[in-house]
Amino acid sequence: MAIAQRLKLPASYSFAASADSNFIAALGRNVVIANTRTLRKVGSSHPVSHPSDACFNANGTLLAVKSTSGRIVVLCSSDSEVLCDHANQRDGEGSELHFSPCGKFLIDGSWDGAICVREALRPSVVDQLQFPGEMITGVSPSGNSKLWLVTHQPRTPPGANTHDPAHLTVWDWPLVKPKKTIRPSLANIQSCVLSPDGKRIALVGFDDSLSSRVLQVLSISGECLLRLPIELGGTSAVLRWSPDGEFIGSVQKGRIAVYSSADLSESASYPYEYPSDICFASDRSFIAFGTWSFGVLERKGADVLNR
Repeated sequence: MAIAQRLKLPASYSFAASADSNFIAALGRNVVIANTRTLRKVGSSHPVSHPSDACFNANGTLLAVKSTSGRIVVLCSSDSEVLCDHANQRDGEGSELHFSPCGKFLIDGSWDGAICVREALRPSVVDQLQFPGEMITGVSPSGNSKLWLVTHQPRTPPGANTHDPAHLTVWDWPLVKPKKTIRPSLANIQSCVLSPDGKRIALVGFDDSLSSRVLQVLSISGECLLRLPIELGGTSAVLRWSPDGEFIGSVQKGRIAVYSSADLSESASYPYEYPSDICFASDRSFIAFGTWSFGVLERKGADVLNR
């Protein structure tokens, strides 16, 4: 087996990779952008306090970054220059952030129960879809961004001790109204992502029947296809599909596990203290691992999944 080529990165709470796999952004205290072919950092900036999520546009020229306060900025990926500051730091962290298929808009969810569509390069809100009494904790598109999955977490009503279970909605782009509602059997959904082909859903939540956290794979109609008990740590419950849909990466207690999406058999396990994220290249040229202390990118092609 060839010796892996590695790029060391600072603390990496979250990753974003360009569609062509040429660039990766690592979010820690700063936003660090690196060229994955040359294994060199091309930019580092501090555009917002506490960056938490990011995404590249389709051609990799723009990087949108969201902070834990909800503030969104858009950077030029080649030099980290801020091209647009949406100055919306009162929205709260809410969900992940994504570009629309055309690249002109940004879509995210808020703690206040809104799915927001913004112009990417102007501080202008195009549309807000409101869900009173809920938090939008997840927004996940398919690989071509034609299908979208939204995670709704109801709030606990005043004077009550419990709240209704989370549910999912499925949307076509543009987002007008949901085409389907899915009510998973798992309580307290912590992570939920749509597969690249838009046909399956991976989610992590609590299974009352097993009294444990469980990784499930559902069909897009909501049928449970696979489930596997897992042990989560206190740092993250992130799930990531590989761009070809063959693998699911899962951040767990003291490790990052990679499973075959066909049967949830374990393909690889990477022990890390305080793991936070995993990132797959679209062409399998690299895999990256994030922790609260450092990040690392390995270039080995598909072999990186065959430890």
